[in-house]
Amino acid sequence: STITQQLVRSYLLTTKNQSFTRKTEEIILAAELTQKYPKTKILYYYLNSVPYGNQTYGAQAAAKTYFHKNVWKLDLAESALLAGLPEAPSIYNPVDNLPAAKERMRYVLHLMYIHGYLHDPQGLGEDGVINSIMASPEVTSWKFYPPQTHMKFPHFVQYALTELQGIKQLTGKIYSGLDVYTTLDPALQIAAQNTVSGQISQLGPYHVTDGALVSMDLRHSCYGCIRAMVGSADYYNASISGQTNMADSPRQPGSSFKPFNYVYGFEHGLGPATMVWDSPLSIPDVGNPADGGVYAPTDYDRTTHGDVSLRIALQNSLNIPAVRVEQYNASCSDGCGGSVRNSVAKQAMRQGITDLMSDNPTCCGWSLTLGGLSRGVRLVQETAAYGAFATPNGNTVPPIAISKVYDHSTHQLLYDASRDGPRPQQAFPAPTGGSPGAYGYEMTNVLSDDASRCVPQVCEFGQGSFLNLGRPAAAKTGTTNAFTDNWTVGYTPDIVTGVWVGNADNSQMQGTTGITGAAPIWHDFMLKAFTILGLAPKAFTQPSGVSFGYSCRLPGAYGTYSTFASDIYVNEIPLCSVPNADGSAPPAYQPPPLQTGPTAPAAPLATSAATVPPAAQATKALAPAAPTQPAAPPVTQPTQTVQAPSTAPPAQPPAAVQPTP
Repeated sequence: STITQQLVRSYLLTTKNQSFTRKTEEIILAAELTQKYPKTKILYYYLNSVPYGNQTYGAQAAAKTYFHKNVWKLDLAESALLAGLPEAPSIYNPVDNLPAAKERMRYVLHLMYIHGYLHDPQGLGEDGVINSIMASPEVTSWKFYPPQTHMKFPHFVQYALTELQGIKQLTGKIYSGLDVYTTLDPALQIAAQNTVSGQISQLGPYHVTDGALVSMDLRHSCYGCIRAMVGSADYYNASISGQTNMADSPRQPGSSFKPFNYVYGFEHGLGPATMVWDSPLSIPDVGNPADGGVYAPTDYDRTTHGDVSLRIALQNSLNIPAVRVEQYNASCSDGCGGSVRNSVAKQAMRQGITDLMSDNPTCCGWSLTLGGLSRGVRLVQETAAYGAFATPNGNTVPPIAISKVYDHSTHQLLYDASRDGPRPQQAFPAPTGGSPGAYGYEMTNVLSDDASRCVPQVCEFGQGSFLNLGRPAAAKTGTTNAFTDNWTVGYTPDIVTGVWVGNADNSQMQGTTGITGAAPIWHDFMLKAFTILGLAPKAFTQPSGVSFGYSCRLPGAYGTYSTFASDIYVNEIPLCSVPNADGSAPPAYQPPPLQTGPTAPAAPLATSAATVPPAAQATKALAPAAPTQPAAPPVTQPTQTVQAPSTAPPAQPPAAVQPTP
């Protein structure tokens, strides 16, 4: 193709298919362009837009990148080198392959000679003239290095550029002169970077070198806008692979993946008060040499806790109950998926972890609910997926880095994220007569219940931990069993934030978990965000379709009812207990004592920024003070007293008790 055709292809044609029609359009437009503009002008446009390698576009930018001078100050040798690069900037890259770049330069000099642009006053002939240039001290001393791009927020800028290149409205216009407006809040970004870097510096003795953070806006004014993105603790530290954006790199999420499993169970007949048996579990896993053919999950504290509610199991991150729920989700008769891939994985993808399968082609086994993936998930996507829990309408929260794009010359609005950006999708099914947001609210009710993180039966985190912000907020931590990754993801009605802590090389951390590694960053950043963004405390909005009650259905006997602790549920009366994988009830199910009615606990006091050393926090988490609340956890939302019925199970389910607004 001619230079004119290349210019047409880059700037005037939007389709990229190699068809006869497209080629015809290219030729016709090139002819029209030649008639309208002189060749010098066409060459001017071409040279100021063509790539020269190393993220450099245009001759002036190339002159600055490779020779640190303006293009009009280049000498013959420098000009010849640059003139050869656009043919194949990756092949003739002088940083990576200087000999190839010089060979291309020699060919440029050859063309200049035969066309009369390279003079030979001494009569040396073509070879003599070209060899004298190539052997000059100037050319032989050339050394090129990768350009030092001192971007203020490098990982976010690179993420935004990738998003920019994928916007279809800007096809063929990316390098034609644009004014691009991003969603980043500079003050919040600086606070995020300082919080991540500060905490990582304190975790050095625990062999923790890196961290990442993503925070997204949930308000209607900029729904899904990425307000802060930290990709590493130090972008310029090569020893920790600082230039790798860990906010957009797959990492194993640990228990932070459990809510996708539990919410799928809520959608299919379970509820927070449904009981599950925390006892030794062995599942045939034929052909897997890693576990000897039997998958046998264990809880973090290496013990079991008997019959626990799903609320207590999730809030204390018990592994065995999570796998039992996963078994139910993969096999229940209530319209379940039929496999882990079609239930739990599908739920996570539906909420926003869109690259789950492409990042993990061999997914999914029974360890999925515990974060067991070959590569993992991306922090930016899991953060967005948690955002769906917070939305009253149950919609996804597509991450947005670009808000608006204008043509630099005409000031024409070319792209507006609110008009042209990705559209939110429904993340949860709609319950009968209710909103899809009801299931997200049900999960929020659990994840925001600080009291259930420590009960006499099990107390993994303790109350008042770094997950407590002194206002309505929901959060979950995660730690991989090899201690390579710490996660904390959480949200308020206005903002969702995810934090990852670990090492880019996957080396093992020592003595730190999600509650002691990532949670302090999440806690401190969220408090700063409230101030910077001016976010007042706000209660989560209760959608339609949410109920509270004490009736439950006995497994395997639909229509037979019993009672359990009064709790939230959506759609139908939930099961009393999680059935076994074969559909039968677990052994010796006994309904817990009836509650006279839940009352909302007093709001916890706001805590200051995290200052407790990690070791002290770990001790607190593993050996908390004796709890004072009753065994059955109080429910945080309802305020209306529920009168206890007689001890005999009712023949028909009683009407659901609706909480006061």
